[in-house]
Amino acid sequence: MENKQEQKKKSPPWYSYALKFKGKNENESEFNKWMSAKWPLVGLKLKTISESWAAWCGLAMAVALSGVGVDYAKNGALAKNWANYGTEINWKQDGIPQGAIVQINHTKCGSSSSNHVAQANGDCTVQDLTKKNATIDLYGGNQGNTWKVSTYAVSEICAVRWPKDVKDYPKPDPILKSVNCSSKNKDNESTR
Repeated sequence: MENKQEQKKKSPPWYSYALKFKGKNENESEFNKWMSAKWPLVGLKLKTISESWAAWCGLAMAVALSGVGVDYAKNGALAKNWANYGTEINWKQDGIPQGAIVQINHTKCGSSSSNHVAQANGDCTVQDLTKKNATIDLYGGNQGNTWKVSTYAVSEICAVRWPKDVKDYPKPDPILKSVNCSSKNKDNESTR
């Protein structure tokens, strides 16, 4: 069995699985059809992922986790519901590991609007996250209507979570070295 340090060198399987969707856009009919068939994972039955009220970032997170057999937020159609998923990572004390589920709000945590959820694209130390005007790169769906990496202000982070009881990928130790934490280019794009 691998020790935790050897494990850390590998991306979490849900992150690696999600990479196969990189660049997929909601306007691509085959992709939209495939993703729309996944809405029941989060308790909805919609015909498309681009309906005006539907933010498919939560669906993308459920697809990534369920795609490798990891439990996910069954009520995850609403991005804010990911704030209670799995187990908490105290990111102000331990940093944020690649693959962590990051729930953000563009205006105020706890609000019912302007929420988004995606995965940490890399490892971020506490020191990088607490710098003035710090940013973080997140990889997820419905970022500019596409599955991609986007940069967000750390000040928008509401919760950082890790799946519970994943045999080969327990919650990581504190992050001591930043790797692909942020491109430092905050995006102002639609996450509906």
